[in-house]
This record gives sequence, structure tokens and C-alpha cells, in this order.
Amino acid sequence: MKVEQPTSLIVPVNDAAFLQPFRQKHLQRPGVTMPPHITIQSPFLPAQAIDRQVIAQLRTLCASQPQFDFTLATIGRFTEPGVLYLVPEPTAAFRILNRTMRTHFLIDVSRPPVFHLTLAGWHLTELDSVEEEFFGRYGDRLPILATATEVCL
Repeated sequence: MKVEQPTSLIVPVNDAAFLQPFRQKHLQRPGVTMPPHITIQSPFLPAQAIDRQVIAQLRTLCASQPQFDFTLATIGRFTEPGVLYLVPEPTAAFRILNRTMRTHFLIDVSRPPVFHLTLAGWHLTELDSVEEEFFGRYGDRLPILATATEVCL
């Protein structure tokens, strides 16, 4: 098997599946087609083959990591390009998993990732109203208590 496009490792957040209608309304492709998740690493470049050996290495690395609990309660923003997201806390286990992947696959990252569950991709001037809408619909369901049980490619 070979994947021709950049590929990310994600932790699905099944406990946040109820957010998908909001995400579908406010996200652009490709994010809207994916279930709620937190990206761990985008380790593979377009020219890099993801073959059986790489998949076996990924399985071994992920299997060596314990399941962990986290909470989604706080809203964050990327001012450019205007993204609203939920912040997972604590982030230590996400950082460890990310570091494990970077070290094993010799990935040089100039800045550490900001772990997040994307809610909306919008223009910055409209994020206030989108955040209000989010809290109006889902504020009573926060915090979301979740457990990371799998990593998907």
C-alpha cells in the first residue's frame, strides 16, 4: 500500500461525535469529512511511501503507548486563518506520542504542535458569533471527558 498524499496520525474522539453536525456546518473540506479528532503528527511527505513496513512500525509504536484520559472544556483560536477549536487537557500524553513518532521517523519539526479538536474554520471577524452559537448548542455538554484508545492513519 502506498499513500500519495500527506498523511496524518489522529486520535479519534468518539466521545465528541455529537459535535459533528456543528463541524459540518462550520468547517471546510477536508476536515469536515473526518470525525472529531486530535492530530498527533503529520509525519509523511507526499513522496514518502507508507508501505507495510511503515504501517508495522506505526502499529508497534502505538501499541507501546498506554490509553489515556483527557478533557475538552476550553475554546481556543488560531487567529490566522481563523479557526475555533477545543483544547485537550492535559496534553502530556499527546506530546509523548508526538515525540515518539518524530523521534522514530526522524521528523524535524520547527515548532511544537498545538493539539486541538477543530470546531470551525471561519473568518476571524465571525469567530465570536460562531463561538456563541457553539456554547448555545453545546455549552451544557462541556466538559467532554474522553479516552484516547486508538490512533488512526
